[in-house]
Amino acid sequence: MNYSFPIAFLFNTSSITFLLIVLGLSGQSEMAAEIAVIQASTLALFFSFSANARSVILNANSTLGSQDLHKVRMLLVIPLSIIAFYLVDFVIEINIFLVFFIIVRRALDWIVEINLSEMERVGDQSHARQYIIVQLVMLLVALVWVFIGTQYPLVGIFAWCLSPMLMLNKLQLRGNSKRTSLSELRDLLLPHFGSTAVIGIGVYIFRILIVLLVGKAIAGDLFTAFSIGGVIGSVFASSFGPSIALREQKGEGIGLPRFIKAIISINVFLGIGLSLLAKYDINILSIIDKSQEFTFAVGLSMIGGAAMVAAQTTRLRVIQLGKDGNVFGADVLMNIILIAVIPYAHYLLGTESLGALYLLSATLAYIFYRASSDGIENVVGEGGVLITRVLIAFMLIFPIFFMLDGSIFSSTSYNYDSHGLIEMLPIPVSVLACFIGIMLLGRYRLAHTSLAVIFIMFVLMTISAVLSSPDMSINTQGKFILLMQFILPYFALVLGQTFENRGERQVIEKSFLISLLMIIPTQVILTVFHPVPILTPFLGFFSIYQHIQYVPVIFVSAYLLVIFSLYKTRYYSLPLLFLTVFMGVYVGAASSKLAIALLIVGIGLFALYSWKEIKQKWLVTIVGLIAIVSPFTYIYMNGDTGYYTEKFNISYIPSEQIPENKIISKNFKSTDRGGAIDIDEVNDAIDNIMPKSRDRREYWGFYLNKITESYSAFLFGHSGRINRYEFPSAHNYYLDFIYHFGVIAILPLFYLIILTVKMMIQNMKHVSSHSIFGIAFVVVFMIAGDSLFKVGFRQPYPGIFMFFIWGVLLSRLYMIKSKS
Repeated sequence: MNYSFPIAFLFNTSSITFLLIVLGLSGQSEMAAEIAVIQASTLALFFSFSANARSVILNANSTLGSQDLHKVRMLLVIPLSIIAFYLVDFVIEINIFLVFFIIVRRALDWIVEINLSEMERVGDQSHARQYIIVQLVMLLVALVWVFIGTQYPLVGIFAWCLSPMLMLNKLQLRGNSKRTSLSELRDLLLPHFGSTAVIGIGVYIFRILIVLLVGKAIAGDLFTAFSIGGVIGSVFASSFGPSIALREQKGEGIGLPRFIKAIISINVFLGIGLSLLAKYDINILSIIDKSQEFTFAVGLSMIGGAAMVAAQTTRLRVIQLGKDGNVFGADVLMNIILIAVIPYAHYLLGTESLGALYLLSATLAYIFYRASSDGIENVVGEGGVLITRVLIAFMLIFPIFFMLDGSIFSSTSYNYDSHGLIEMLPIPVSVLACFIGIMLLGRYRLAHTSLAVIFIMFVLMTISAVLSSPDMSINTQGKFILLMQFILPYFALVLGQTFENRGERQVIEKSFLISLLMIIPTQVILTVFHPVPILTPFLGFFSIYQHIQYVPVIFVSAYLLVIFSLYKTRYYSLPLLFLTVFMGVYVGAASSKLAIALLIVGIGLFALYSWKEIKQKWLVTIVGLIAIVSPFTYIYMNGDTGYYTEKFNISYIPSEQIPENKIISKNFKSTDRGGAIDIDEVNDAIDNIMPKSRDRREYWGFYLNKITESYSAFLFGHSGRINRYEFPSAHNYYLDFIYHFGVIAILPLFYLIILTVKMMIQNMKHVSSHSIFGIAFVVVFMIAGDSLFKVGFRQPYPGIFMFFIWGVLLSRLYMIKSKS
């Protein structure tokens, strides 16, 4: 294997990284952080529009040629350079000349990359060697110029930045143009643009967020540590990896060369050693005035570098050797999840935990690229896949919550308040099920609609966060955390679209039925025997978070999916009848108006839909009567308190502790149930947490006034959040979203709604079938009903369930379309 081209690409893609490392190690951490941010802005744009160019040119099966890609870059280079300049100048204070110089360098590297890729394809090594010599000399000149302490230290950096121009007249572009039309070029490039765009934008947000959280000095050390440890991973991805994949494509050998394997082994050994030494308070890098935390971060990043080589090997094989060469899904998932971890790791585990981010990045990359390449089918077989899907579907609805300390959520409070603190927020097991499912099932090509919506929304929300907080204050940090809270439930769309296999029948509905049969009867029985006739959140060894405000609608939705899908299936009549009895009492005990309305309307539609074709009309009649009568029967039997209090912040007071000035409900005297309801607390809770219709209108009016108070607020949202104790939420998902991120950022969601409605109309004949009608009704209710009165789409448990069901509906509609 000839190494001229890998080394040439090493200088083409990694010179700025080398400069960053040297500055960071020499004690100029702030300048290193500044260069890292500038580099991130260029990655957010130039890398975003790189479209995996080198791998595409080297792919013998590619329909794109080097001339095609060169024309695109020449058209984009100037506007992208201008935008990159403002991306830096707008968010952080940096020397304007340094920003200009680094952007010029990256723009020239971007153009030269096409020429070098074409030369590698045809095997022209002479110009590659000349490029290596020029770049090595000019990088040394720049470093010497900076460190000798001249009056104008940036002059040397400027000369180095312009050095690629010396080679432009020699690096002539070769042929190989396929002469594709503009529309064909667009269609061919879009998946590759999407793949590189999410990486570039992800790196930009990653670095900006770290600078905001810990400041320039600490951020500079972190970026230096990541760059040192990640050298082998980045060098392999940008320099040696494509050449190795090309060699495999030509049949000249498979696997990594021995010297790379040796370097990886040494990297891992040194990484483990540095990590252990730092862990036991032995800081060998103190000789260059670096902290123990820096040493630990370098060690973990070196281990991550080895994992990144494995990840990039898989990625490059998919791009250069795969049938569709598409890694867009894996790149979207891993980058957004990585960014989501940053604020939570910082606030919960401290600044030291950020040193493990590169290792985490490499691990996520390996998992998602492998899932994109293989999926679980090739590992566990069809039987294992079925079991996996059953477990995932069961966990998506089973309402068990964990705290961040690892304990199971078991509060007996009727309205548990986390006070806005992350460490006090219960996390549903469905979060784990969602992301494990996405990692295991793979097949991201089936979820391009969901992935595109998530990615575009993520970009627009990021732009909103930056533009609405130009001073990069503490509000911006909170805005990024809120961004991740909004975007993470959308990942369930991907799981929904990739979940079902052809030939599998009713896996989701049967799994939901098992979960509902375990939870609903248990919770109802415990409520009946509880002193307070309101639906209890406590089920013995765990509690259900938001058990009245959000969970009842989710349970009723799941129940409707089950009954629409399984009512014809043998052996399910009695379990469904049994569940219906408890479901009616359940929504009555919860007194959730939306859940009651959903149950009654849903059962009514089920009765109309199934009346003609079902033989057991007695079953439909009984189910309908039970579902309609039992909620109101329970409410009537338990008096006004059970219906009007909305059951929040209810305090059960033992009879011996009842204060004399408290109002005791006539329905619940101490002689009846040994205690009483604190009516004063209940009434206060009603006003603050579950507002009446009049109060909701006031909330909506307040948010509408805020949204329309200026053009910037309408388009990009507000920088700060409203006091959660004055206005807990907008009680409307769309108003809540637009208030925080503006109307532009919500456009992808509106597109998804329109697409879903359009597909349902186009497939009206098939939507009327029992396998589609129930899920379509539930999705429409979530979009046009529940989200108008609550913010369930942004809550982890209801949001993941809702988007999962939505993704399943899209999957089934696409399947119908493909059959047609």
